[in-house]
Amino acid sequence: MNKDQYYEVMALCKDYYEIFNTLYRLNTTNQSELTKIYQDINSILIKTKLLEPSERLDIISTASEYNCRYFKSYWTLYKMIYENDPEKVLSNSFLFNYFANKEYELGIDEELNEYDSKDYILDVHEENTIFRAIMDDDAKSFETFINSDGFNINQKLKSKFYPYNIQNDNQYSLLELCCFHGSVNCFKILRSKFQSEITYSCLQFSFLGRNNEIISECLKCQTPDKYCMEYAIISHNIEYIKFLMNEYKIEIDERECRYNNNLQALLLCIEQIDDINISFIYSLEIDFPPLWEYFLNHDADINARDNNGSPALFRQVMYNRKKAVEFLLIHGADVNIIDKDSSLTSINETAFGNRFDIAKILISFGADLNSKDLNGRTALITSALYNSFEISELYVKSGIDINAKDDSGNTALDWAIYNYSEKLMIFLLDNGADANSKDSRGCTALHYCSSNGYNEQIEILLSYGADINSKNNYGESVLHSAAEYEHPKTIELLISHGAEVTATDCNGKTALHVAAEHGCVENAEILILHGIDINAKDYNVKTSLHKATEKDRVQMIRFLISHGTDINSKDNNGDTALHYAAAK
Repeated sequence: MNKDQYYEVMALCKDYYEIFNTLYRLNTTNQSELTKIYQDINSILIKTKLLEPSERLDIISTASEYNCRYFKSYWTLYKMIYENDPEKVLSNSFLFNYFANKEYELGIDEELNEYDSKDYILDVHEENTIFRAIMDDDAKSFETFINSDGFNINQKLKSKFYPYNIQNDNQYSLLELCCFHGSVNCFKILRSKFQSEITYSCLQFSFLGRNNEIISECLKCQTPDKYCMEYAIISHNIEYIKFLMNEYKIEIDERECRYNNNLQALLLCIEQIDDINISFIYSLEIDFPPLWEYFLNHDADINARDNNGSPALFRQVMYNRKKAVEFLLIHGADVNIIDKDSSLTSINETAFGNRFDIAKILISFGADLNSKDLNGRTALITSALYNSFEISELYVKSGIDINAKDDSGNTALDWAIYNYSEKLMIFLLDNGADANSKDSRGCTALHYCSSNGYNEQIEILLSYGADINSKNNYGESVLHSAAEYEHPKTIELLISHGAEVTATDCNGKTALHVAAEHGCVENAEILILHGIDINAKDYNVKTSLHKATEKDRVQMIRFLISHGTDINSKDNNGDTALHYAAAK
């Protein structure tokens, strides 16, 4: 992007990015100033419908997490937005919902038990505590605490008001808190009196605290990397971002700009790019359609791909960004364009994250529901694999092939059964799923249920016409499948529904042969009770006793002998079971 274009988009986006800068850098408790900020939010973000109701509140809660000294001011803004929202949508923040529940008696106490037990306050920290002294950079009070008897320099804070500190199991040292809040006076005291260690987290948090003196000290001990850039982006201080770019050659991650609503940083990132199509793709990271329009008006390709071969549409589907997806499709994006990296279409991608709303949009624009991924799976097969009922229902009602098979021959019904999802299983059967469909081995869903002892599912499949005597490519019946594992109740169930007890596989083995070689005595007992021939021979003229002896199934050998098996029966080599035993 040339300089003229950069200045054009900066002017275009000025009001938008400035309101976010104000929110993330909030530093006032003055009611009239907060009212003015709310009015700006209302005119720039709410009336223009750039953000959904819940998104507005989520931005407030996220910004407060990185600037919790002004939590009470964020709460004031939160209330203004909530009270003027006719739908009264809450944010995704449990902490803000805790205060909303107390303020408005919403009746969501059970969801917030953990917060009730902590008795959180809007001031974040109680008066006359060392943590309050640090937050306010009250050096006098801080000196009093550190000079008191029993003071512990190694004490740490763990609080829901602060962002998760992955470096230290969400615990903040005193010096890290000084860096977080930009409390330079307390910082100096800890460094001079206790030589407190400047950790990597100190450097990260110093960008949030926005105190240049602390940042400078931290840089003497730690080297910044991309995670420091992340915190600089969160701080919404463009000078810190430029500093890390220029001095340490750290690139801006466009996704971090999206996560933290930093359009100004995103524009700085885009300024470095010569390719109008990549600039367009990056612009989609922030919900500001006028910027998207700008790049299209400057000849950006609506089907542009990033450097990994991912189309703009696919990226936005992957990020679950409804507004950008709609924009792209309205402006002519190919709804069936394939991502080069994953070989998925956008409709396939919706199945992975149960992206229901995105899927509805894609379908309304003619997405090919029967497109398959590299494993031959349609979106329905994938959604069944991940046990996602709602979106599976959408695919089916939109006309997807309910009996499509993946490369292993499995259907959505098979995957629903594998995941033990009875609700999805019944839904698929009600809508035409073939209960007798076979996979690449010739196994039906009934084979799988029988081998796993899924008796309820067997009953359901049989009620939808499943063939109880179906055989796979090896001639194995569902009774063979059940006999291999100790599922006596399953065998009883199958026989009661008409399973052929004397059925043999391609090697002439009965279910008793299978039970014998796997040592499943209870299975063998039931099969014999139901009339199976204890001396039946396979194509190698082996009886069940031969099979049990081959596999050293001692209990099975005793059982078969006690039930009258012919111990002198010979195989095609003239060997009895005794010969087998002697050869071991």
